[in-house]
Amino acid sequence: MKKIIFVILILFRFSHAYSEYINFSDSQMKEIFPSTTRYVISLSGNWDFSTNNSSWESIKVPNVTTNSGKLIYQRQFRIEKDLLPKYDWSLYFLGMSSEVEVYINEQFIGKFSSNYIPFTVDIPKKVLTNSNNTIKLIMNGSQDLISYQLQNDIFSPEFINGVPRDIFLIGMPQLNISNILYSSSMERTMTSATINISATITSKDLDNLSKFSSFDSTGNKIINTKSFYINFQLKDKSNGAVVASSDMIPFSIEPQRTITKNYKFNLSGFKTWSYSSPNLYEIVCKVYVGSNLIDENMKNFAFRLFETNNKTDRKEFLFNGEPFKFKGVYYIENFYHNGNIISGHRFDEDFRQLKILGVNSIIFKYFYPNPYLLSLCDKYGIIAFIDLPLYNTPNKLLSSETVIANISNQVKNMIQVYAATPSLVAFGLGQGLDDNTTEYANFLERISKIVRQNTDKLLYKTIYPQNKLTHNENIDFFIFRPFISHQPFDNLNNLYNITREKLKPFPVIFSYGVAIQNDNHEGYSDPLSVEFQGYYAQNLYKISIVNNGYGSFFCDFNDYHSLNPLLSTRAIYDKYVSKGILDLNKKNKTSFAVLKAL
Repeated sequence: MKKIIFVILILFRFSHAYSEYINFSDSQMKEIFPSTTRYVISLSGNWDFSTNNSSWESIKVPNVTTNSGKLIYQRQFRIEKDLLPKYDWSLYFLGMSSEVEVYINEQFIGKFSSNYIPFTVDIPKKVLTNSNNTIKLIMNGSQDLISYQLQNDIFSPEFINGVPRDIFLIGMPQLNISNILYSSSMERTMTSATINISATITSKDLDNLSKFSSFDSTGNKIINTKSFYINFQLKDKSNGAVVASSDMIPFSIEPQRTITKNYKFNLSGFKTWSYSSPNLYEIVCKVYVGSNLIDENMKNFAFRLFETNNKTDRKEFLFNGEPFKFKGVYYIENFYHNGNIISGHRFDEDFRQLKILGVNSIIFKYFYPNPYLLSLCDKYGIIAFIDLPLYNTPNKLLSSETVIANISNQVKNMIQVYAATPSLVAFGLGQGLDDNTTEYANFLERISKIVRQNTDKLLYKTIYPQNKLTHNENIDFFIFRPFISHQPFDNLNNLYNITREKLKPFPVIFSYGVAIQNDNHEGYSDPLSVEFQGYYAQNLYKISIVNNGYGSFFCDFNDYHSLNPLLSTRAIYDKYVSKGILDLNKKNKTSFAVLKAL
């Protein structure tokens, strides 16, 4: 069997801003590219950089800046002569902050907008050469309407420009499995299950497939490039054992076509996935020419059931058939303003800390997550939510067809990229939106319809005490967020209970957090002290679980650089939000130990 080829282009000049970034390791790369047949080249490293077409300098990518001017990134890469026709080539971006124009060898490939959602850019075959090739990225620096005005939140993160995440050059076989989607249904006893798999097969230049040899019963040599087969498997990820497998299913396909093949597994005797036992499986799809493997693709899969269920006059959360209470945090991917990007090993360390903390759920806030973060949720048995970047968005934007079209595209891309992730269970439809308006009702109807038609994920919205709590169609549950943190605990308890009563039978999860001064150790009586944050967490956690509460989300897991100065904490010159239980240097605060004990 072929082994995946990870080629890191090593360059020898280093800049101070990049000194802490470490490329993904082989094991981390296998989580992002789960295949043994793709050719993967990391384009991280040394690039030439220019601002507003001024002088050029050498920098390291990934790299971010707060510069809002025109940014140009350029570098060379080489594809060996024998590899060029063998593969179909594309660029894979783990996520960009703003619109980017992509050029290969000075040929315009296209303009792309991801808002941090990963995306692929196909490279036309005629553009590439078997000598040095040049990739150029141009960002005009003008953050679009979505980035600037939809995050209308005093705690918004710092807006950045540049290349915040890795870029890869991908060689795909000329016949490949371009996507895998699946749905599953399980008995409530968790003893039997059905998995419906849909594999998208894409063909390119089939004449460039190597002609594989085999022999018939009389020993005569056969050259065959037309006998195509697909095989579906389910593997135990812990040991690679094949749990179930289909036959070799023949199919026909012409060059430059896309087809879909479906298969269903009926299973029993499996291991379930949970926080205490995150048993993972892999759905594996392979395509063959004759008996020769051409391509394979894999997706994580878990046997788990997460739902809301009626119980008399209220609903409750059930996880694998058992009542479930949230012990969650908000996670903000922090792109440091001095250019230091978070490396994969830092993500690993964060999740080790989350496991020590006892977190069983996580909300990715402000940024659509790096796909490696979701693989860590799969690995550690942590339930994941993804918030749409809609924070206190004014109605005039929600009524804009341009904005709705942009958000609709984001939701469609989000579903395509993230939905086939076992740890992901829900999408959030914004925070603090004015729900008592026709504009909001129309927006909710359009966005929820996209989600319902394309995935089985639950839908929630985050509300403030002042929300009117109308137009709740298509919402599965709510997250309650006190708008003002510094108020008596009895007031917060009353506000939460009033909201729960109004929204019966819908579940309402409590979320809370408070910004502090990280160097303030004046004790519990000072509401800006490190000690008060722990005291606050202890009291609000109790509110979240009494009276049959559903648990809570602490806001936030980590501090991050902010767009606005926070006058309350005097973070005026060094702007950052200090609501985390870890500071910017990933050091634990007192509140970490408090939440761990709770």
